[in-house]
Amino acid sequence: MEVKSKMLEIDLSIDVVNDEVIATLVFVNASFGVIYLDSWTIGMHQLLTKSVFSIIDKNNNIIPYYGVMASRRIVFEDFIALNPGESIQTKIKINKDYILVKGNKYVVRYSAYNPACPGTQANLELRSNEVEMTY
Repeated sequence: MEVKSKMLEIDLSIDVVNDEVIATLVFVNASFGVIYLDSWTIGMHQLLTKSVFSIIDKNNNIIPYYGVMASRRIVFEDFIALNPGESIQTKIKINKDYILVKGNKYVVRYSAYNPACPGTQANLELRSNEVEMTY
């Protein structure tokens, strides 16, 4: 199920394939103008540079992010322009950056801040639907 905001719809689905927990994210521009998404924040690269998921286990414990924490210069070239009605899909291996235990149940949500796109757009809160999954 998609979560709608004024500007962006973000649909999260999760599959477990050969011990990998793969999140598929679909970002749809539901606004009347162009939205600029940071390619690093939405998972277009093999490497995350910050936590972009909220993961809670069956005991209500928050699963911390253990991936790379990188400070980087925000540049216009890192952004992808989505015109009204356009969408983009990304896939992120969740258990590469979050320690998940086999057999446990989790509630996962994509939750991040898209940085301000230089000269065009302020930062944007990105939140998907919640998905319940068992690893």
